Amino acid sequence: MKLLKIIICLILLSSFLSGCFANARGTNAARILNHEEAKNGSPYRWVPNTNNGITYMRKELIGTVAATAAKEDQKAIILTKIKKKETSLGRNNHISKIEVRYVSRMNDIITEIWLIGEGKKSFAYRVAFNLKNNVDVKIYGPW
Repeated sequence: MKLLKIIICLILLSSFLSGCFANARGTNAARILNHEEAKNGSPYRWVPNTNNGITYMRKELIGTVAATAAKEDQKAIILTKIKKKETSLGRNNHISKIEVRYVSRMNDIITEIWLIGEGKKSFAYRVAFNLKNNVDVKIYGPW
């Protein structure tokens, strides 16, 4: 009976540790992948999830869904630049749906992610603009 208890404890301990190590490996992999994503300017980050000792990775957009901080004239400039880029890529430049995600503010420079389109036909652009002027409006992407 005592041997059976020891075996059960070892099995439980082994299961627990394998789940912990899987989570650690997933976290480390996400850290490495996210370093590359950030270096490339990508608006996506990898998030590890562990379920029953199996770790899988999910790609998520950064930022918090919010209204854009851009003024109306800046919005027009941003949309014009995105439409121009979409047209140059041979895609329809009619932008049907926009989701904006606030990322950061450094002094007067705001960085947002603009997600245009729907479902699998959506594209993310990283947008940076100066709150005080319309000259410093930059878009990066699409992703």
